[in-house]
Amino acid sequence: RPRASASSRPKVARTCSSITPRFRAGGFVPCRKAPRSNSTWPRVPAAACSGVARAQAYRLQGLLERCGAEAGRVLSLLGAPETRRGMRAVAEARHYQGTAMLQGGRPAEAIEPLQSAERHYQTLGNSYGLALAHHHLGMAYRAVGAHGEALDHYLQALLGWRTLKNLPQTASTLNNLGNLYTSSGDLDRARATLEEGLAVAKTVQATRIQAYLLNSLADVHLLLGAPGEAAQHFDQSIGAAEGASELRIVLTSKIGAAMARLTMGQRSAAETVLREAQGLLALHDGALMRAEYAAAGALLALTGGDPAGGGELARTALETLGAQGSRETRLRCQFLAGWATWQQDGTADALLFALANELAQPGTERLLLLEARFALPFLQTAWPDSGLDSFFSRLRAAVTSFSPVGLVGAADPVVNGVPAVVRAFALGHSRVEIAGQAVREVQWATEKAKELFYLMLLSGGPLSKEQIVDTLWPDASPAKSDTLFWSTAYRMRRSLFQEVLVRDGSNYSLHPEVQ
Repeated sequence: RPRASASSRPKVARTCSSITPRFRAGGFVPCRKAPRSNSTWPRVPAAACSGVARAQAYRLQGLLERCGAEAGRVLSLLGAPETRRGMRAVAEARHYQGTAMLQGGRPAEAIEPLQSAERHYQTLGNSYGLALAHHHLGMAYRAVGAHGEALDHYLQALLGWRTLKNLPQTASTLNNLGNLYTSSGDLDRARATLEEGLAVAKTVQATRIQAYLLNSLADVHLLLGAPGEAAQHFDQSIGAAEGASELRIVLTSKIGAAMARLTMGQRSAAETVLREAQGLLALHDGALMRAEYAAAGALLALTGGDPAGGGELARTALETLGAQGSRETRLRCQFLAGWATWQQDGTADALLFALANELAQPGTERLLLLEARFALPFLQTAWPDSGLDSFFSRLRAAVTSFSPVGLVGAADPVVNGVPAVVRAFALGHSRVEIAGQAVREVQWATEKAKELFYLMLLSGGPLSKEQIVDTLWPDASPAKSDTLFWSTAYRMRRSLFQEVLVRDGSNYSLHPEVQ
């Protein structure tokens, strides 16, 4: 038969096991030595490898107790492994164990397994795992109030990510570093750091990390007294988190969005968003999320005239957190519980004294700016010889410093929150003046706030929200226009005075004192 061409002949892969000795003239041709059987090598049980993968999946789904249990099962299977693969499995299991504790509101307990993971990664020379362990250790130390240790770990994590040129993780650590500055009261530095991280995350289209950064940036805007910007960032964070299936950040952003709408005076919208968060809460078993939800409900109750319900929710949140829970959420709940006690019987709760001692360092009181803005009558209460006067004085000063500045000062005659005389000039150089002992010209927060004011002034009568939106934002979608209207109305009120925009049913008009 004719021989087949080389190109048409079937190619058979020859392996070591297929090579056998062949007899030739002169003796046997020696074959290559077959590899040692795998049965004699130390191996990692398949159940341990699959357990590590399941622990990771449970953590991403917010099933933190299952994550911790699965990680513990892996560690019991492995014991003290001798191979690199086994050590890596132990490092990852300890890491997931620590992050489950951290997200579940037990940061103090999370430090030991995270440190163990850090040591294993260091032994293995695993630069990625080492940087990630530093990142999570920074989170744990920040949650327990050890800001110096947290800063050290975040800086080591940033150094690791930049050495690896890992932009997504660089953005993630910048997010946590910004949160650390927020906890320390350095809000301007926090905003700059978070904006830098958001720019990096957008460069690499890291949707999940963008969700975290947008949520953190919204928190800063809320503390700075800009709830309109905060609401927009929270809504963007929810969209990004839903796209990345990140349940925890969806839940956190919905709670934040409810607080932003409450700050803008949209109580019904805040209650609706918080109910949506309650539906998601059943899918997440972390104590921290339950405590944050209860704290938001407490603030809604206290601002709605229900001190008993608000106090009960705040104390429930404190019990949920326990002694090892998140420090920031615990401090906010202590303030809310103390405020509820004062509303009920006018006394100072013991929780307030503990709060004042823990926030004795100037600047740390800014953590309570959101709640303090609603509690000004409470903060103006005199507590002689109690140690609270100094703390409340710092908190009042923080509210004044980090709120958009209006022009109704202490020297202006005010009756029921309305200046005695407000004059608007629409011909020539447009301006608005508030007359008291001195005449001061209004500095507008935004140009749109000024446009809204003059639209209402020149309309000659009440306008509906739809008429205002069609005039100022004709191309905006219904959802977008609603947010734009409320944020602009809020800025106009802060530039002038709270009661400048009067609502009558579905219509809006300027206060009669505006001439």
